[in-house]
Amino acid sequence: MISGYVRVGDVKTAQCIFDQMPEKTVVSWTAIISGYAQIGDLKSASDIFNQMPVKNVVSWNAMISGYVHNHMFDQALHVFHHMLINGECRPDESTLISVLSASAHLGSLEHGKWINSYIKKNKFDLSTPLGNALIDMFAKCGEVENAKSSFPFDG
Repeated sequence: MISGYVRVGDVKTAQCIFDQMPEKTVVSWTAIISGYAQIGDLKSASDIFNQMPVKNVVSWNAMISGYVHNHMFDQALHVFHHMLINGECRPDESTLISVLSASAHLGSLEHGKWINSYIKKNKFDLSTPLGNALIDMFAKCGEVENAKSSFPFDG
């Protein structure tokens, strides 16, 4: 029900349902975090995220992508850094796409290169969305040759 109310933009009702739940799951926590992020209330999303007893990759992604979608790129990278330090779960492709986007918007080649190294070191498949995010980051950071070399095929 929380996700349904979030989808229609009624975060207030979603919050009431969440508050009344005797047992909250990682899914319900993540749904309410996503709801606040979607309406741009990252303060509430962050407060709830910080109260979460157990986080999974989806909950971390909700915070990171929430910051990216609200043009708070430094905060997105900050949360990603804490995700890595926390060690509860490993970033996935969605995480990497979001942080590459944050790096691209900031023009932070240093972060982007580190993420690219992380992708290679952890043997992520370079799917089309991940490859596009990598190309976009290199191009926006002025690294056209690196952007070209990120194409998985010769063309």
